[in-house]
Amino acid sequence: MRLLLAPSVFGLGLLVGLAAGCSPAAEGETYPGGEGPPRQEDPHLTAMLAIDTPPADTWPQLLRALEESLGAATDSRAARGDRRAAILATDSLLSTLRVLEDWRPLVLAHLHGEVGDTAVVRAHLSDPRLPDLLQTRWAPSIFAQAYLISGDTTAALPHLARAVLTLGIDNPEARWAAGILANEYRLGSLSEEMVSGLHLALGRTLLSMGRLEVGMRLVTPSLEVGSGDPWLALEVATALEGGNRAGEAIRFLEPLTQASDPRLRAAALDRLASLTLSQGRLSEARTHALALDAIEPGSARAGQLLALILEQEMAAGRIPANSAGLEPLLVLGVREGEGERVKVQTGTRILLDGRSNEAESFFLAYIDAARTASARQQALYWLGESRLRQGGERRLAEAAWQEAWEIDPLSQYG
Repeated sequence: MRLLLAPSVFGLGLLVGLAAGCSPAAEGETYPGGEGPPRQEDPHLTAMLAIDTPPADTWPQLLRALEESLGAATDSRAARGDRRAAILATDSLLSTLRVLEDWRPLVLAHLHGEVGDTAVVRAHLSDPRLPDLLQTRWAPSIFAQAYLISGDTTAALPHLARAVLTLGIDNPEARWAAGILANEYRLGSLSEEMVSGLHLALGRTLLSMGRLEVGMRLVTPSLEVGSGDPWLALEVATALEGGNRAGEAIRFLEPLTQASDPRLRAAALDRLASLTLSQGRLSEARTHALALDAIEPGSARAGQLLALILEQEMAAGRIPANSAGLEPLLVLGVREGEGERVKVQTGTRILLDGRSNEAESFFLAYIDAARTASARQQALYWLGESRLRQGGERRLAEAAWQEAWEIDPLSQYG
């Protein structure tokens, strides 16, 4: 059974692509669009490229051979001896393709790890040619896989822990390691220092994976004593929201609206507005959305939320009796296509209800709030309709339509 996630193996395919992209042009071959970039002679670089560089006409054959050897080396159905032979063939090919020199120790460590050759893995990951960045990114999961395949779970534990601690909660290898640590193994063999930091990192990673029960158990102590990271409660709330536990998520979010960091307050208000909106608690959702706009004036997100609130109010037949009650929604909500659509629906509903005076006030406010020419044009068109239905002077309606036409004569509102 393959233990690592697909992206790790997929990366070997990318290696072939990298080599193909770096292959030299064959004699007589030109770059697309002309002769290619101007050459700047660098004696050091020229000398490096001259070292054992295969002739251009042999690259396609070498790349095909590399792809085949990688496929055989990672074939979990093949016998272990056959896979080791394929690894040797891959090593030989990589030594020929010098453009992949930096990647060679990492690739060989990965391949040997898949057949449980832990000593060879250690030797390759200690290779001084391996850049520090590649070692930091891949070594923990490669070591862990090698020890797990060899049956030495105790030796795998610190490497699984290091993957969780260093790679980040969204990293595929960190999630793979977190799943194993949560499912199968105890942490008793790890150092006390590593365990103390691991509980929080493991809990956060598991929460991001939707593993709520064990994740909550691991992060709760940090929530109680203060982890030094004020965003932890927001992460917990987000995970609970994703697990359809809205009530619990709201309890974590409400205190964050008083946080000292305005970015944290804004993020909490955003989630609270969305959650209360999903529960049909429209008055609370509006309060949270307006508070979000107070922190981030002109917030597009606040406008989107208010447009959604208004849409639900329309669906429930709860349009406010006068345009003054709609003013906050108008001022914040007419910023993008979705907001424009909802405002037009609201205003025309008021108009069709026979409340043409209120509709006129509504569309006048709509004009003031419009941030785009298309929104302003729509508002002017319906302002004219509202004035016409009041039975007043037709010239006032035509003045609004003329202004709408001047914005874009070819539009349906022109």
